[in-house]
Amino acid sequence: MPLPHLSNSSGSSEYEERMEYLHDDPLAPIYRRGLRRGLTTKKVVDILLNPRRECVARAVPTAVHMNSAFVVDISAPHVKHYKNVLADDLGAWNPTGTKQQFYRAASKRNPVRKASQAEYEDNEPHVFKCTRSFYRNESSPDLQRIFIYLTGKAI
Repeated sequence: MPLPHLSNSSGSSEYEERMEYLHDDPLAPIYRRGLRRGLTTKKVVDILLNPRRECVARAVPTAVHMNSAFVVDISAPHVKHYKNVLADDLGAWNPTGTKQQFYRAASKRNPVRKASQAEYEDNEPHVFKCTRSFYRNESSPDLQRIFIYLTGKAI
């Protein structure tokens, strides 16, 4: 899903000083580097629904050699389609599994919270399906990738 809105960070000059870019490319800011454990699905949903503009990549990250997390705007001209995120210079990626969970977007009163599949199938506004797709690199099986995206009705 294209990012619904990009929030500007308030008073983020400290964060901007620490901003890292993959290969010094301003189109590929690194959201988080050096992760030893994955982010919870609830945290990922919150990040995808409320991304910080300066942290959103507008190009496909390539030649990533360290555990890193990227938030990629799939509607950006350098990306165009979500499957292009899987096209990089690291060879073939074999799918190893998929998990799906349903979430309701945060409101003024409530944080992001789990929803039911029935709420999603009823096209309730602000209910999203979060899909995590797992991949393993064909030539280097210890290299893994997790592709996470949301589908649902934003309004």
